[in-house]
Amino acid sequence: MLDVSEIEKTVGCRGLELGICEYDKQNIKELEVDLKRLAHDAEFQELLKIIHRPGYTTPAEFTLTVGIVNTMIAQTRALAALKQALLLGNREIVEKAAGAASVA
Repeated sequence: MLDVSEIEKTVGCRGLELGICEYDKQNIKELEVDLKRLAHDAEFQELLKIIHRPGYTTPAEFTLTVGIVNTMIAQTRALAALKQALLLGNREIVEKAAGAASVA
């Protein structure tokens, strides 16, 4: 059995069953800020300049860069899929709750 009062104490909010609490709102906003910071264009522009400098293109440097960039691309795509699942899942929850409320 789910103990809502215990969850409320843990996450620091009340009325968990009534909707998103302040803890959730703050975490969502923090995630948004962190993702924007991660995508900051200037850092990628600097990286593009670095990899074109003489002496950069050793096999080890190429392998390191390709491996990390490919992994970052895969993780970015996974994050996009998670974001979409989070949004769609929460929409369905609200729609289901609204449907149940209108039946009652």
